Amino acid sequence: MNGFDTAEGRWIDRLGTQLGAPAVADRLEDIECSLASVGLGIVRWYGVRVFNDAIPADTGVPEVEVLSSLLDAEERAGRRDPYRWVASQIHVIAERNRAGDGFGVASI
Repeated sequence: MNGFDTAEGRWIDRLGTQLGAPAVADRLEDIECSLASVGLGIVRWYGVRVFNDAIPADTGVPEVEVLSSLLDAEERAGRRDPYRWVASQIHVIAERNRAGDGFGVASI
């Protein structure tokens, strides 16, 4: 059962992840605000697991060529709009003194 926890402003996966841990997701805009509150600004962000989240967990490891193609597609899509916006996870790179200098979410 999934739901949006309005008190926390986060998406909650109440059944948990495949690892058994509860899953919580923040919006990129909220991460940007949290970073700015401590003097950090987003320099770059990447989508992670754009395509491979659709692959069932019990699927075996693909052949080397297929795996290589999948990883290449993931890397390229994770850097580009609109693909990175549909990723199940993100990686954020932030630096001190970058807050408010035009490297925010809207311009990345």
